[in-house]
Amino acid sequence: MPNPDNSDRRALEAYHDQLTLAELQAGNHPLVFECRTCGHRQNLDVASLIRAHGPESRVAYIRRHTSCPVCIARQA
Repeated sequence: MPNPDNSDRRALEAYHDQLTLAELQAGNHPLVFECRTCGHRQNLDVASLIRAHGPESRVAYIRRHTSCPVCIARQA
C-alpha cells in the first residue's frame, strides 16, 4: 500500500514544479532546496535565480540544475 505522505509530497512537488520563478516572486514565496541524499535544506534567492535563468524558468528546471552544496548530489 502506498504511503499517503509520499504521494501527497509528490503531488505537491508536481504542482510546485510547474510554477515559474516570476510566479514565486510575485507571490513572495520562498524556494527551498532540500537534498534527497543528505537532507541539507537551503533557501534559494529567487531574485538571483531570475537574473541567472529568466523569470519564465520553472521550478522543475531549477530542481534539475541545482546541486547540493554539502554532498554535491543533484537530488533536490
